[in-house]
Amino acid sequence: MFSHDTIETILKIFYVDDCLKSASSVTQATALIRDITEVLREGGFHLTKFLSNSTAVLESVNELDRSSAVLNLELSDLPSEKTLGIQWNMANDSFGVRVNIKQKPHSRRGMLSMISQVYDPLGFIQPFMLPMKRLIQSLCNQQLDWDDPLPESAVEDWNLWLDHVPLLKNVSIPRCYKPPNAVIVSTQLHCFGDACETGFGAVCYLRFVDSNGNIHCSLVLGKSRVTPLKPVTIPRLELVAAVTTVKLGTMIVQGLDYDVNNVLFWSDSTTVLHYIHNTARRFQTFVANRLAIIHEHSRPSQWRHVGSKDNPAAVA
Repeated sequence: MFSHDTIETILKIFYVDDCLKSASSVTQATALIRDITEVLREGGFHLTKFLSNSTAVLESVNELDRSSAVLNLELSDLPSEKTLGIQWNMANDSFGVRVNIKQKPHSRRGMLSMISQVYDPLGFIQPFMLPMKRLIQSLCNQQLDWDDPLPESAVEDWNLWLDHVPLLKNVSIPRCYKPPNAVIVSTQLHCFGDACETGFGAVCYLRFVDSNGNIHCSLVLGKSRVTPLKPVTIPRLELVAAVTTVKLGTMIVQGLDYDVNNVLFWSDSTTVLHYIHNTARRFQTFVANRLAIIHEHSRPSQWRHVGSKDNPAAVA
C-alpha cells in the first residue's frame, strides 16, 4: 500500500506530464520520489528529469533520471531552470524572470507579438506589463491597422520599455510561502483590488503567524487588466476589480494545500463596500450581476477597507 500523500500527488499535482511537489523534509521528498516512481512504473510510465533545490534529494535519484540541467554538474552548484514556464533558481530556491524579446517591426502586430513573448502566469511583473498593454489599446483606439507604422511618440514609449526589460532579471520571489522551520498557528489569505481610468488589478498574499507571534507575508498571485475602450465610471471599475479579487482568492484557496483560517478581501472604494454590504436594495443590471458573483464567493463580513496609499493592488 502506498501513502495517502503519494496517491494525492499523482491525482492532483501532475500538470500534463510535469509533477511539481513540495516536501517538508528530505526524507519525505525521497520517499515520494520512490513511491511515485514505483506506482507509475506499474502503469508503464518511467519518470525522468528530476529537479530539486536539495542536493540530498538529487543524490537519491539515479543520475540518468535527473534533469539535463543537473546531469553533468556538481550538485553543489545548482542551476536555474524553467518550471512550467517560470524561472526557478534552485540555488536560493526563488522564482525569477528571464525575458529575451525578439525584435519585431514597430506596428500593432509587432508590439503584440513582442508582449506575447513575456510569460507571467503568477503576475510577478504585471505592473511592468500593464503600461504597454495600455499603449496597444490606445493604438487600437486610434484605428491604426495591424501593420501601419506607429506614431513617433508610441515608438519612443515602446523603446523606453524595451530598454528596461533587462532589469527584470533583478526580480526574485521566494518560492516557499512559509518561513523556514516555523511552527505556523494561523494562516490568512489577504486579497486586494484596485482600479483607475486605465486599468484594474488584484493581488493576493498569504499571512502566517508562527508560535512565537512572528508574522510573515508571501506574494501568491497577481493579475491586471486594461479597462474597456467604452468609458466606464470609476465606481464601476472598482466593482470589476472587486470581482477579479474575489475570483482570484477563490481560485487560490481551492488550489492551496494549506488550511486557510480566514480569507479577507480589501478595497479602497467605500462605494464598492457599500454595494457589497447592502443586500436588501436592488441595483442596476451592471452592478447587480457583479454583486451576485461577489456574494456567491464571499460574505460581506470578509470585505474590509484599505487606504489608497496602503493598497498594494494600486501598483498594478
